[in-house]
Amino acid sequence: ALLTRFDGGLTLYSHNQLYGVWKVAKAGERPETTRSLRVVLETERKALLLYSASDIALLDAAAVAAHPFLARIGPDVLDARTTPADVLARLDDRRFAGRQLGALLLDQAFLGGLGNYLRAEILFDAGLLATRRPKDLDDVERHRLAEAGLREQEGQPDVLRPREPVRVVDGESEYVAHPADSLDEPRADDEAHP
Repeated sequence: ALLTRFDGGLTLYSHNQLYGVWKVAKAGERPETTRSLRVVLETERKALLLYSASDIALLDAAAVAAHPFLARIGPDVLDARTTPADVLARLDDRRFAGRQLGALLLDQAFLGGLGNYLRAEILFDAGLLATRRPKDLDDVERHRLAEAGLREQEGQPDVLRPREPVRVVDGESEYVAHPADSLDEPRADDEAHP
């Protein structure tokens, strides 16, 4: 979910689900697309266009506080007030301790703001497999996971990209995950994804 707050007290709630996409265009211009235009936020120079999102509402403060999805979201991983201690407390919570990390990190009630990409980066950075459960982690693993989940907020653009190989062990399974050879050299597919 994305909350866009406006002067005057209203908040635009939008959830892209799997299909919604924001696009930026010049004011008055609309890209050619078969998607359904759902929201336009426009200034004299630029327009933000939301296409194909399935859950959109304009809410006042009371409605934001009472919104069923927002009310159950856990601590926001991008909020500087969220600490590793907050994440450790969530890992110990009975609601979450017995669940596999792969599913748990996508549960917005556990931590808000994570998606599939960050889940993979966090598990890689922490050196943990998705099948592990919080209750089976030792203290070192728990702290590594809590810190990996919050590193994005430190403002370091490459912090989720390991600089050295990471050994991942789960029971009898083991593998070594290697970082990219160079973060400075563009990959072959970078031109297709500017």
